[in-house]
Amino acid sequence: DIGQHDPYIYHEVAEQYPERIAAIYLRSVSHKEKIKSVKSLYSNFKTIPMLLVENSTQALEHAKLHRFI
Repeated sequence: DIGQHDPYIYHEVAEQYPERIAAIYLRSVSHKEKIKSVKSLYSNFKTIPMLLVENSTQALEHAKLHRFI
């Protein structure tokens, strides 16, 4: 949920341990400023995929497509 501090924590952990994380999936919220802030945080982050998803089905489809699961 991008409404919490999670995006910042995940970003930090992914930078420290990129070989242990396949992708970051964050559930999108309706707060436009928060979405803008998270997109800005990850705009230059190319280490692993980061996706804003509306539901877990979208995350699951991406993970299957890239053979993470």
